[in-house]
Amino acid sequence: MSAQWRDFTLSSNPATLDNSQAERQANRWAAQTHCVRVYMQRILTIFFVVCVIGMCSVSAQEEAPTPKIDVNVKHVRNDDESFFDIQVSGFLVATPEQIWRVLTDYEHMQNFVPDMVSSKIIARNDKDVLVEQTTKTRFLFISKTIRVIVRVVEQPFSRLDISLVSGDMKQYSAYWELTATIQDGVAGTRIKYVGKLEPDSYMPSFLGTGIVHNNIKKTMNAMILEIENNKKLPALIVPN
Repeated sequence: MSAQWRDFTLSSNPATLDNSQAERQANRWAAQTHCVRVYMQRILTIFFVVCVIGMCSVSAQEEAPTPKIDVNVKHVRNDDESFFDIQVSGFLVATPEQIWRVLTDYEHMQNFVPDMVSSKIIARNDKDVLVEQTTKTRFLFISKTIRVIVRVVEQPFSRLDISLVSGDMKQYSAYWELTATIQDGVAGTRIKYVGKLEPDSYMPSFLGTGIVHNNIKKTMNAMILEIENNKKLPALIVPN
């Protein structure tokens, strides 16, 4: 028997070791066993977390598909005017009533719409509403406060028509359309927003198009989040 094999068998057999050597060997085995146990626990924990995340992701995708919202902004110039044309469309997993609740929450829009400082109803005549809103837009180191009064004509749960009454814009008009539908087997609402906006001061088209697009995108994302947050509220009743 070689010396190397003899040394290995002696060190592996506690019966051939004195008390001190046996204790050291037992400690090494205990330490190795502990390391293996900790390592396996970590592997199992990671596996569990990955599985949970995967199941949550699949569940979220099945129950609430990611909203697909298309935002298009282009600058239009002709002999009489220069404005930004805004087109937004998409599908939300929500009822028209749930979306309507957010679109007409005039008194609380500053709580969820980015850059909006204040929003309040100053007059209402049935489905004809005057709303005063103030926003503060920012670009790099420049900020501008915009105050407008708009007229909103409501056709409950299906359409909103918006027109500028007065304020810090040359022109602004827009409308929302809500249509209940089914997409890929999921019930929801097709939304459409069309707007025409002309600032009261000159804005280069190459710069303004990006700014308007980003602001519209931020606003849409904020409203979608608010719609999700309000889904559990009681259903709205159609006004007489």
